[in-house]
Amino acid sequence: MTDDSSCEARATVGLLVQSRQRRTQVTVDDVLAAAPPRDAWRMPPLATLVKPVMSTQRKLGLMTLRGYLLIAFVLVVVRIVQLALN
Repeated sequence: MTDDSSCEARATVGLLVQSRQRRTQVTVDDVLAAAPPRDAWRMPPLATLVKPVMSTQRKLGLMTLRGYLLIAFVLVVVRIVQLALN
């Protein structure tokens, strides 16, 4: 029993050490630590901001949502007309 638990403990510690060594990406905590305090933050002037680049996937998703809303709107109008005429 103790041999199994010590083996599991060593494996767990090994995995934790390995995951810490491989961590090269910036995390949210790293960004928040480097950011100024929230109460001192100010919005930059809109004229200085660059227009965000929309990916093709985002454009396609927005077009799909617009199409869905258009179809839903038409169906609601048709239903209202049907109810009004009957």
